[in-house]
Amino acid sequence: MARTSDRYFYGTIHLAVLPGETVLDGFHTAVLTDTQVTTGPWRWVRVEPRSTQGIDLSAITLGEPRRLYNVIADHAHYGPPIPLAQLTEESR
Repeated sequence: MARTSDRYFYGTIHLAVLPGETVLDGFHTAVLTDTQVTTGPWRWVRVEPRSTQGIDLSAITLGEPRRLYNVIADHAHYGPPIPLAQLTEESR
């Protein structure tokens, strides 16, 4: 049976953190089942802290995956942090 819960992650995340970098590239290894381990690219982005003030993060919905990918892929590695509104379902 595949691990499908988003409440936990079994695996590791590998990335280099450079000073001032907003977009960090790395890779992950993940335990999918008792016998299946995978690896793949992974990208971490810095979200503008002020854009999250007063927001219940458990109540928001992230945007459509392809749009999120485009927002993150188009963002400069040393640009400013990404406002949360650009990553949520309500933003267009």
